[in-house]
Amino acid sequence: GEGVGARDMLERGVVDTLMAQIGAAARGGAGEVEALKEALMLLSNLARSVLGAQRAMQTHVEGLGGLHMRKLLNWYLQSPGPSPWDHVAYVVFNVTQIQEGRDLMRRKSTNLLSQVLPQLRSGSVMRRRGTAGTVYNLCFEEDDHWWLLNEVKIVPHLLYPLAGPEPMDITDKTGMDPTLWIEGEDKVREADEETCQFLLKAMLLLCTTRRGREKLRDEKAYIIIRNMDLALAEAEGDGPDANEDGTYVPTLAEQELGLSDLIYKLVNLIHGEEEHEDLELADREDIEAREQRKQEAAAAAHAEEAADVAARQISPDVD
Repeated sequence: GEGVGARDMLERGVVDTLMAQIGAAARGGAGEVEALKEALMLLSNLARSVLGAQRAMQTHVEGLGGLHMRKLLNWYLQSPGPSPWDHVAYVVFNVTQIQEGRDLMRRKSTNLLSQVLPQLRSGSVMRRRGTAGTVYNLCFEEDDHWWLLNEVKIVPHLLYPLAGPEPMDITDKTGMDPTLWIEGEDKVREADEETCQFLLKAMLLLCTTRRGREKLRDEKAYIIIRNMDLALAEAEGDGPDANEDGTYVPTLAEQELGLSDLIYKLVNLIHGEEEHEDLELADREDIEAREQRKQEAAAAAHAEEAADVAARQISPDVD
């Protein structure tokens, strides 16, 4: 949660003030770069809290929900990075931690997610990291997985930054999106650890259902993750080991990068055999597990809300 001072600023309307400053800076041109950067940085920091994200999404103003964010995204998408507008990627990441922010990004009438996804290839690490975090947030709700996998076609977007220059044979390429191998030895793998972690975590969320795992298999996600794993091991100077049962043992390079557990889980989910041959039973178990996770999430949210209320009651008033 936010501190007392930040909460007071938010309740006094600081987001509206910042948006006015950002709009003025956007109209003012090059001379307003520093003012624009400072306002966007403060907005990004404030939006890290639930209240800050709600104020950025204008959930408290009937009929205006999402107007600030649509303006920010319009300016952001028209201004290629690196630029002060790069900070909007973090604002979007932060607001998609709340339901209203996720609803805005997945609204079909505006198609915002599809417009933002190319930022995963931006020259700005801030844009890549913020976009990867946004996608990760949007993968939490399993009811959206079919839309993400089949309409947005999210898998190639998730895999592209993780793909490297390793050669692939025709078997590897069959079923794979051509963008993942067309650059050949010129392809550069994402170097930012946080971006890679968000992308791997997003795929892990998509693997929570059998149909999601099948989609990742069909689109050859395993090949890209395998090559990434081998490249990390080679950078360490040692090949990946395996247990007697064939499961992966995280390499030292993976451990240092903080990616080991993610790669380990993802490789075994994608490359492993399904537990059930009975697909209807597998789907029912997926649904039951989903409902359990929803109940756990609701209980956690209720506990967090109760703790926040208690904190407000004991916090001193701020003039």
